[in-house]
Amino acid sequence: MSTTLRQLKAFVLVAEQNSFTKAAETLCLTQSALSGLIKELEQNLDVKLFDRTTRKLHLSDAGQRLLPQARRVLNEMSVLNDKVASLKSLHQGHVHLAVSQQLSASTLPKFIAKFCELHPNIQVTLTDCSVDEVVGHIENLEADLGIAPERFYSDDLHADVLFSSPFYLVLPKSHHFAYKNEIRWENLMSERLITLNGPFINSLQNELPSLPFPIVSLTLILK
Repeated sequence: MSTTLRQLKAFVLVAEQNSFTKAAETLCLTQSALSGLIKELEQNLDVKLFDRTTRKLHLSDAGQRLLPQARRVLNEMSVLNDKVASLKSLHQGHVHLAVSQQLSASTLPKFIAKFCELHPNIQVTLTDCSVDEVVGHIENLEADLGIAPERFYSDDLHADVLFSSPFYLVLPKSHHFAYKNEIRWENLMSERLITLNGPFINSLQNELPSLPFPIVSLTLILK
């Protein structure tokens, strides 16, 4: 049977309070249960920790030598628990973000600055990459979080929608669409569109399956 923290805590309390009765009250245990913990610890360590008489209780020579080490172990566990609690409550730690280049150069800096103001003990590392590399950084455990346009991802990742962006049509003032209040996709059937390549095109075509015109190449540039 291995030594437990519960046994060490019982040993330290009995030694500090010099009383099984007081230590049992502190631990909310019966005296027999506390005595059982001390007996188990003595059996695990194969040493006698206390010298008992009908009137006195005091540490044995081995108990005096082991008490500082037992206190040290309990203190280290207390520090560990405090660090875990701090991490869970965002008091300290390290967060690695993978963000598309456009966002990392425009929107993210002010949000990171505000976050660091609220949580000064948390280090934030930002990796700017192409939109198609964000998911890969997370899947390869190179980043904790990522921000990018909607993409397909594996089942072990979780995604939330943070915001949506509209499409914009950029064109010369001389173009016949320049002064329209509204332009629909159908209006662009005879126009040549230049936009992003890769997964963006696939997503757009999936969203607009009925359009007969081809997309040649989140802002649209019309020529």
